[in-house]
Amino acid sequence: MNCCKRLLVLCAIVCSFAETGAFTSAQELERLTRDGRRKFSPVLIDSGRTLLYCCVLEESRKVHVLKRDMETGFTELLEPTNAAHLYDPVVSLQGRYFVCSVSSGNPQLFLRIIDQTANTRHEYRPPGSRSTARHAIISLKHQRVFFTVNTEGGQQIGSVDLQGGDFRQLAKSPGINAWPSLSPDEETIAFTSSRGGDLDIYTMDVRGENVRRLTEEPLRDVRAAWSPDGERIAFCSVRDGNHNIFVMDADGTSVRRLTRDPGRDDFPTWHPDGKHLVIVAERAGQSDLYRLVVTK
Repeated sequence: MNCCKRLLVLCAIVCSFAETGAFTSAQELERLTRDGRRKFSPVLIDSGRTLLYCCVLEESRKVHVLKRDMETGFTELLEPTNAAHLYDPVVSLQGRYFVCSVSSGNPQLFLRIIDQTANTRHEYRPPGSRSTARHAIISLKHQRVFFTVNTEGGQQIGSVDLQGGDFRQLAKSPGINAWPSLSPDEETIAFTSSRGGDLDIYTMDVRGENVRRLTEEPLRDVRAAWSPDGERIAFCSVRDGNHNIFVMDADGTSVRRLTRDPGRDDFPTWHPDGKHLVIVAERAGQSDLYRLVVTK
C-alpha cells in the first residue's frame, strides 16, 4: 500500500511538471554551435538552408556577420575584409537586398542597403554624432526598410526607401520604440515600446497607425518575431525573472513559455517551416545558437 501511495505521489509530481512545462526534453533544444562566443541577431535565409548571425570575434575584437550552412555546419565570414563592426543582417525574399548596420564615427551606426542584383550600395545616416540605426526589416511590397533609429528624440521606428531616402517616422512616442518585426503579409509591424510604462509588445500598421498593445507585463517583452504563417509571435521576456522565449497568438492571447533554463535565452527567429525557432542561449557562460521545436 505504501508503495502504491509513493507511486501515486510520483505520478502527480510528474504530471504537474508536464502541465506547467517545468522541464523540456533534450530533443526539443538542439545545439548548433559550440564555440561559446557572444552571438546575437540570427536570421534564416534561403528557405532555412542558411543562417546569418552576429558574433564577436576575439581575434579582430569586432562584431562580424557569420554565414552558416544549416546542413553541413560550414561557417564563414560574410565580409571578411570589412573593417567596421556589422550588426543585424537581414536579406529580402529571393535574396536581392541585403541590409545591415555599420559602425562609423559619425553617426555611430548607419544602415547599409545593398542591391545584390544591381550591384549598388546605398546608406541611411541618421542625424547626430551619437545616433544609431539598427534592427532593420525589408518590405518588398512597400519598397521600404523599417528600423529602429536612436537620436536625440529617443528610440523610434522609422523607414526609408530602398535607396536610403525619404525618411519617415512611425508612431512616435516618448521613450523606447524598437525591434520592429514585419508580418508575412507586410501590412503589420510588431515592436516593443515603453509608451505604457513598461517594455511591452505592440502592433501597428506600416503607416504607423492603429497601434495596439499585445502584452502588459511589469518587466520586459522584447524582440518580437512573426511566424511564417502570421498566426503567432515569438518574443523574449523576463516576466518570470530571467530571459526566456515565449510565443503567443498574433492577437496577444494564448501566451506560453517555451524555455525554462536559468541561462539567458534570447533573439528568437523562425524557420520557414514554422515548426522551429533558432535562438541564442547561454549555458554555463557559453553563448551559442540552438534550434528549438515549437508545437502549436
